[in-house]
Amino acid sequence: MIHEPQAIRNLLHMHFKSEHAQNILRAISPDLKLVSVSPATGAFTNEVRILECRTRSGKGLRLAVKLMTDDDAW
Repeated sequence: MIHEPQAIRNLLHMHFKSEHAQNILRAISPDLKLVSVSPATGAFTNEVRILECRTRSGKGLRLAVKLMTDDDAW
């Protein structure tokens, strides 16, 4: 089966869930609240997500998360 680049991107989008983002934020600080997750645009070799967060005091924080894979087929 041959995958088109968009099909591969769609598969990757399905695998990164808000629960994954929440786990990342908890590892950084339990005080961070997830506001949104969006794909980053640009010429990246791997998928990147932008996590929009808020601290308890209401300050905004943006984190970039690079998704990696060990699968040689990608």
